[in-house]
Amino acid sequence: MKKLFIIGLFLFAVTACNKVDDAELNLSLIHQSELYGAGDENISEGNMVIEKEQEWQDLLEKIDAVNNESEDFAETEIDFKKFMVIACFDKVRPSSGYSVEITNTEIKSKEVVFTLTKGSPEGLAATVITQPYYIAKFPKTNKEITFTE
Repeated sequence: MKKLFIIGLFLFAVTACNKVDDAELNLSLIHQSELYGAGDENISEGNMVIEKEQEWQDLLEKIDAVNNESEDFAETEIDFKKFMVIACFDKVRPSSGYSVEITNTEIKSKEVVFTLTKGSPEGLAATVITQPYYIAKFPKTNKEITFTE
C-alpha cells in the first residue's frame, strides 16, 4: 500500500510539473508592425521558429536591410537557452493597414498550435508597399510548433 501511495505521489508530481510548464508558455511580444522596403528585405511569406542565436541574427539583418526596423523592438537580445522566437510574415501588400498576429495558443500533449490572424485595411489606407509581421518569444519547449489560420 505504501509503494502504491509513493508511486501515485510521484506520478502526480510529474504530471503537475508538466501542466505548470504548459501553463507558462505565454507569448511575449517583441514587435508587430510592417516592413516598408517594398519586399527588398527578401523575407518570404511564412512562419519561422527560431531556436538559435545565428538564425535570429540572420533574421534581424534581413529585417534591417532597408530600414532600421529592429531599433523599435522590445528586445533583440534573446537567451536561446531559455526561449524560442516565432516570426510570422505576411506577403508583401500594396498598401498599409494590413496586419498579422497570433491570436490564440493551444497546448496539446505533443505540440503547440499558434493561431494566426491576418487583418486588412478598414477604410482609406496609404498607398505604400508593406509587409506585415509579428515576432514574439516564449519559453523553450520540446513540443512541435505548428501554425493555423
